[in-house]
Amino acid sequence: MPASRAVSTSEPGGSALAELVFAPLEAHVFLRYLLGAEPPAEVVERYRAANEKLFAEPASAADARLLDYVTRRPWALPMLDAAAAFRRPDSLLRRKLLVGAAVLEATPDFTARFLPQAVSVPRLVLRGALLGLSVAFKLVVGLILLSMVEAGGDER
Repeated sequence: MPASRAVSTSEPGGSALAELVFAPLEAHVFLRYLLGAEPPAEVVERYRAANEKLFAEPASAADARLLDYVTRRPWALPMLDAAAAFRRPDSLLRRKLLVGAAVLEATPDFTARFLPQAVSVPRLVLRGALLGLSVAFKLVVGLILLSMVEAGGDER
């Protein structure tokens, strides 16, 4: 899938136009992050329709910069998701990820991924420890990246 280029959010109306340019790519990036695999076309369409209804207002400049950054650099999404959950829980990034999770959870083929699984206590403790280390790493790196994005750095 070819990547679209972002429209500068410093131009008048740039953030709304950037959202239009990135909508299909954003859906694939966000849903792939949440699912761990390429999302089916019908799920992408449902995500797009939900976003169209829920987020009709243009994004703020800060939110547009953050969405642009993670859409062009999907590797940064886990870190920026952790940082946004900590520092900007009401950000458009977090709200769009929650919509994506809701769309996936409501899709019969993926509901099992969202249901609790039986595991032994030692395995649960190990998973908890590994998850904690992973979150700590993502949060530290994400806070650095978020500060950089908010400052307008790395405009490439």
